[in-house]
Amino acid sequence: MPSDRLIWNIQYIYKAMKILYITRSPPYPLTIAGNQRTARLYRALAQNGEVDLFLAIDEHELPTQHLVEIRKGFKLIGLSSPLLRSQLAPWRFLRPLAPRLIDRLADYLANRRKDYLSDPRLSSELKKTMEQNRYDVVVCKGLALAMKTGISPDFPFVLDVDDAEQEWFQSQIDYPNGGWVVRMVAAWRWAQLKTVVPNLYRRFSRLWLVKSSDIAIPGLENAITIGVPFCLPKEGLPPLSPSDPASRIVMLLGSYYHRPNAEGLDWFIRQVWPLVRAEVPDAEFRVIGPGLAVRRAEAYSRMSGVRVLGPVPSVVPHYQECAFTIAPIWTGAGINVKVFESYAYGRPCVLTPFAFRGYEECLEDGVSVRVAKSPEDFAHACAALLRDPALRDRLAAAGHPRVMKDFSFERFAGAVGQTFAALQDGAPHG
Repeated sequence: MPSDRLIWNIQYIYKAMKILYITRSPPYPLTIAGNQRTARLYRALAQNGEVDLFLAIDEHELPTQHLVEIRKGFKLIGLSSPLLRSQLAPWRFLRPLAPRLIDRLADYLANRRKDYLSDPRLSSELKKTMEQNRYDVVVCKGLALAMKTGISPDFPFVLDVDDAEQEWFQSQIDYPNGGWVVRMVAAWRWAQLKTVVPNLYRRFSRLWLVKSSDIAIPGLENAITIGVPFCLPKEGLPPLSPSDPASRIVMLLGSYYHRPNAEGLDWFIRQVWPLVRAEVPDAEFRVIGPGLAVRRAEAYSRMSGVRVLGPVPSVVPHYQECAFTIAPIWTGAGINVKVFESYAYGRPCVLTPFAFRGYEECLEDGVSVRVAKSPEDFAHACAALLRDPALRDRLAAAGHPRVMKDFSFERFAGAVGQTFAALQDGAPHG
């Protein structure tokens, strides 16, 4: 009689593996880094089986056209958002009195440990989905969301860690411009979780990381690094070309709905940009991307040399016109996609030590990138690149080939495939 393991392996050979992919980040539009990762991971998963996408968001949060595009390009099996913190006890009893106020109070004051409990609404919807479809593997982005699903980690479950909790809170604690209140709140929140999160990570036998240094985080000792793939534009990359020697344009591209981007932009404009203009009076700073508050955009636009462009139809002409880009990021987790995107387009980057995380193996300070720790250092690095076209072109030329190799889709998909090969070699769980 054949063994259960042999039967299980034969089933994988003769039928496509059924994969349920759960995430909060929709795969469209691709102007947001989290969405890019969803789209590329879906594509990588599809090389290993049949993928159903479950978005853990409210359908009403998505513009109709976005939902149309998602359904067109992906097999969307369901949508359901977890309850808000204010919709759980004890806050839910107070919420009818002042919904917006209670929402904000709960976000600040609710015990963060409850973020890692099974969510009644989401788990109910996923239970129905799991009963209607016999999945072989579940892939979920983020520890908190994975725990909210109510699906046992003992099921063949792959946790895509993406943004590690410890890194996020520690960056807030270490943020030099955050003020004592921000640091105190971050420390208080992490104190609630630091003995819980590592043990939750260890409940999963298969974990994915975006950068190898995250293995040092407690609980992630046995995780594997799959990285982040570069999202090629539909029209492909333009031919590489040196920057215009006359260019005095510095560019920041990002989504300012994401707080680390908004905070980094504000730090650069207030503390760095005046120093740059003092050294290079004709320098121009372009702010590109969605999500910047109207009042802030107007205030920034009144500063000398600053152009707030918001969302643009195509980033290609702006990369071609700029001298280099910046990543003035001090907080967050994961990896800053804007950095490898800049090198893909042939432009070097000036960044903070925090934004350099994840690039230590492919970029070298002074050789292919400039890392600056203070406003003065950052301004000096920007001024040097604006004045020396040959220097910025050397940095870009040194960084481009390594970035394109390390952040290729082929490398990313290969790492994902290794996990599924290991799944096929092992006995079924649950």
